[in-house]
Amino acid sequence: MRRIWPFRLLNYLFVLYMILMSCTTKEGNIVSYNPEFGNLLVTSVNYYGARIFLDYKDTGEETPALLENVPAGEHVVHVFLATTKPTPDSALVTVEEGWEKTVQFELNRVTSGDLQITTVPDSARVYINRLDFGYTPLNLPGIPEGNYRIQIWKSNYQPVQKDIQITSNQLIRITENLILKRVVLLEHFSNTNCLPCPQADAIVDELLDSYGIAQIIAVGYHTNSPSPFDPMYLSGKDGNDSRMLFYQLQSIPRAYVDGEPIDSPLDEQSYRTLIETHLQQSPSATIALQQLERGDTLISGRIQVKALQDLPSGTVLHIALIEDVIDYQNPPGTNGQMHFEAVFRDFYTDEDVQPVDLFSGMKIHSDFQFALKSQWGQDLTVVAFLQDLNTKQVLQAAWTRYPRF
Repeated sequence: MRRIWPFRLLNYLFVLYMILMSCTTKEGNIVSYNPEFGNLLVTSVNYYGARIFLDYKDTGEETPALLENVPAGEHVVHVFLATTKPTPDSALVTVEEGWEKTVQFELNRVTSGDLQITTVPDSARVYINRLDFGYTPLNLPGIPEGNYRIQIWKSNYQPVQKDIQITSNQLIRITENLILKRVVLLEHFSNTNCLPCPQADAIVDELLDSYGIAQIIAVGYHTNSPSPFDPMYLSGKDGNDSRMLFYQLQSIPRAYVDGEPIDSPLDEQSYRTLIETHLQQSPSATIALQQLERGDTLISGRIQVKALQDLPSGTVLHIALIEDVIDYQNPPGTNGQMHFEAVFRDFYTDEDVQPVDLFSGMKIHSDFQFALKSQWGQDLTVVAFLQDLNTKQVLQAAWTRYPRF
């Protein structure tokens, strides 16, 4: 039997206590397991059956409807019903924990036109004046006259933006041949007690802002050194350990662009040089995330991988879950950092890899689901990437994060 020394035993007990007795919200506060939610009743007068958008996302509900378990805080509400215009255009409401808030729209008939959007390939996501209307091909009759901004997004393709004018009784047709592009994966390692890590993390945040979500994807892992009590390391311990072992990590901060190490993790230009090089490479595959569903306890979906050329032997598919932003009210470690982006939470499957053996033109589908944990926040993103285990090169990446307007 292996002996556990007293000081190690105390450490193990402390970690167990922290995991069992507390959890952190997105803001890093210690809370109970009862999240702060309220309800929101959305109604319309004159006409009913209007689509309800909460924070620019389609809820799948129509007026009148009670939206349950809405996180406490400020939210923006829109409604849409063909051939009508709502008053007000939108409503800013504050949901309070345990309370029900009501918002009402007045719908009146107006002159309108029709909109039809198709893309090649299809299943691109369409935003109209920031509202998420779904996927192409998309037919929208009865849009009120006026000016609109159309944005079309599909993973691994160049985004499209157009300004259009809807006029009475006219059909506007938009057809777009989407341009295939390379997406770069930036993996970086940090720890809440690592003194230079805030500087390296700030560089990653700046790169995400400057390149945008259509060109670069980030995953932030946390290590067990210098502090084994880093809460973001403990929350995704198995996956963090797996990536540390894969890259044979010797020190932090450390970062990798498509599996290639950054020479100087505190020098922004070192990142940009590698990113620009990889962005110019032709993609060898496409990754499409489909049928994404989120419930109270699960995130699930399907990933389609299509080879554009023969993939190297040893190529695998990783499917990860990250939390977009975590802000602590007090630093969780000694380096003073309180803001963290793209924090790794979990890999799908214990092995966290799925072999992908494809020749050019072939494709596969892979289903996934993540069990949600109470200590995670609401803003969660699925990341998928293809990696050659022999060379560590990342061939292509995709994620479910869409623009935050």
